Amino acid sequence: MKKILAFALVLVGTSSFAQTEKGDWMVGGNIGFRTNKNNSNFSFSPNAGYFFADRFVAGAALQTSFEKTGDIKSSTVGLGPFARYYFLNGNFKPFAVTQVNYLVAATRYNGTKTTTNGYGWLLGAGAAAFISQDVAFEGVAGYNYSQFSSASSNTGFSLNFGFQVYINKGKMASLKKGKISE
Repeated sequence: MKKILAFALVLVGTSSFAQTEKGDWMVGGNIGFRTNKNNSNFSFSPNAGYFFADRFVAGAALQTSFEKTGDIKSSTVGLGPFARYYFLNGNFKPFAVTQVNYLVAATRYNGTKTTTNGYGWLLGAGAAAFISQDVAFEGVAGYNYSQFSSASSNTGFSLNFGFQVYINKGKMASLKKGKISE
């Protein structure tokens, strides 16, 4: 336990590795498990974003989820914009996040497949803990809402974990020129 606490203090207290300045990029994703009173599901959501201002990133996210409730199997794919604002500089950065998606869902029940579309959104908060200069482990907790044209709305709490790779503008310029520099 002492080693874990010491590692956490070093992580928070060392010089800033964070790559969240204007012109930087962020690429990564997370996995999640969502539960509410009716069901549970597994999701995977890769994303990519650009820092339009210091600590403010906006981009696009792909959402995929898979669910089974009894004999009913469903999968959902969504695509839409997201935005994050990081509150602190340093190796541990809390942030607020919002995301909106256009959704397409396919459901199978008793050999019949139906497809429907809809929309969803997430409003949440999270934190990125930088484990290297360019990589952060993150957790996001939030409130999810989704509505499909042929079903009632689905809401609930979500908890997601993942990794993000932060590419500063200097490294991005080197990549564009075909050079990788340290």
